[in-house]
Amino acid sequence: MDNRTGKVLDGVLKVRKGEDGYFIEFKDRKLGPFNSLKQVDPLKAAAELNGVNLSFPELLNLSTDTINGWSVKPGDVLRLKLLFDEVTQPLTIEELKKILGTTVKRDDTNKIITFLCMLVAYTEDSQFNISFRAPSSTGKSYLPLEIAYYFPEEDLLIISYSSPTAFFHDSGEWNEGTRTVVVNLERKILIFLDQPHDQLLQRLRPLLSHDQKELTVKITDKSEKKGLRTKNVVLKGFPSVIFCTGSLKIDEQEQTRHILLSPEVSQEKIREALLLKAMRKANPKAFEEFLKQHPEREVLKKRVREIKNAHVRNVIIRDYVKIVERFYSKYPKLKPRHSRDIERLISIIQGLALLNLWHRERDGEGNIYASDGDIETGFQLYDEICESQELGIPPYIYNFFNDIIKPLFIEANKHLLETEKQKKEEEAQPIGITSKEILKKHYEVYGRLLPEWQLRREILPALEDAGLVYLEPDPNDKRRNLIFCTPPPSGLYILLRQPTLDQTKNIETKRWGSADANQNIETGQWGNAKDSGSGDTKDEPKPEQPSKLYQCKTCKCGPWKTLEMAKEHARLMPGHEIEEVEG
Repeated sequence: MDNRTGKVLDGVLKVRKGEDGYFIEFKDRKLGPFNSLKQVDPLKAAAELNGVNLSFPELLNLSTDTINGWSVKPGDVLRLKLLFDEVTQPLTIEELKKILGTTVKRDDTNKIITFLCMLVAYTEDSQFNISFRAPSSTGKSYLPLEIAYYFPEEDLLIISYSSPTAFFHDSGEWNEGTRTVVVNLERKILIFLDQPHDQLLQRLRPLLSHDQKELTVKITDKSEKKGLRTKNVVLKGFPSVIFCTGSLKIDEQEQTRHILLSPEVSQEKIREALLLKAMRKANPKAFEEFLKQHPEREVLKKRVREIKNAHVRNVIIRDYVKIVERFYSKYPKLKPRHSRDIERLISIIQGLALLNLWHRERDGEGNIYASDGDIETGFQLYDEICESQELGIPPYIYNFFNDIIKPLFIEANKHLLETEKQKKEEEAQPIGITSKEILKKHYEVYGRLLPEWQLRREILPALEDAGLVYLEPDPNDKRRNLIFCTPPPSGLYILLRQPTLDQTKNIETKRWGSADANQNIETGQWGNAKDSGSGDTKDEPKPEQPSKLYQCKTCKCGPWKTLEMAKEHARLMPGHEIEEVEG
């Protein structure tokens, strides 16, 4: 049963949806049932709720002063009707992106997943956790704080810093009967801002993995008279947890308990964020006017409140076998962490259904049922982040590898492709890249300096643990290491043929490169024939091309001469499809 309320002077005006239709209630008076609220006339309804029994023509002759003296005014009924109509309208992901984008520029996937993470707090056990990890000034705290605006303040627990034990000491209430401190986290949203380390997360591991609905934690409490004593703390319920830190180091146990996210750092986002920041700081009045031009923000805020008041217990997915089969097809080789990954995928799908609960099947026990559209959208969202999750590294580090290290390594070893036919692959000696080259490339791509210690202590160890790079001593200088990209099982030459960021897309427009950037199949080099180092080839005959080639339909990698090579790519990139193309 749905309840929608609005405060009116000394009472509460309420819309209630029952089995027979809609009812409007004020104190002990009730109007209805109505098949639709469109049937409700604001003036007549307000009069009846105030106990004024007049015909409609007589109501039209009432003075404004008389109507303004009513407890419930026609405008109150009209606002409640509009609120009900707007709040319960179907809301698509694109519309949600647009609303959240008022103050959160770009970061489309991040803001949607963060919003859904907070929203599923209003269920029994669909909650999941997010860990924002990125360097300073990238917006990792800003994003969850802006999304938190749409949620009731009483459900938010925002902590700027907490020691590993202070969280238990300060957050609970003493239960004299059980002699325990009870920390009620049911249907709560925990946001930890700028935490310097993961020690608190380590203490909360059983809570984050949803081991039990009630967990007992024993900590030591020191008092002046009695010294050290054991303190029993009971954690009750499953909260939605968002953890923000500038540390890129992460333990494997935290990797599998969180969705790892990093704010976008593109030039487009920074430009838009600068304009918004300048308006907010320099002209607060203009910023307030800007927000008033987006009333959909308030509608979304009320929508969240109504979702909370609906008291949904569970979001049920009937065709869960379809999810498992699709997950199998994406990851043929299963890992232990996948048991938690599929839980987070299901939670995202449940959050999408909860967002439109008025348009989902419901039963009388407080449960709603997800649709096929929720499943499809959930997979699309998860596909945006699945690669870094599978590797167990934040997206910032994964993008660092694709934008910096991989292009440098391919550029340093492109000469190996010229001798591919003369040398066996095991005889090829790849050239490693240095830290100085990486730091220089980072400045060229991102326009800012990267501390050498951060590369050495955080980024390279994470990439090495993920199996993307390996380090070997420099034979010319034993004091330093050279960085090598780990070749796929298909071999080093396949790696060197893979397109890099600069070769395949324009960084500013994110559009695929022109035909001039196509790969020369025979030499494995990129660019026109005149750029291949063979001089002026205008009058030279073109090498004979094979009649059939194969390329990846999903990411446009290739083309490859043999189907076996294409299948190897598909095996390494689950979900990617191979297509046949003309030579």
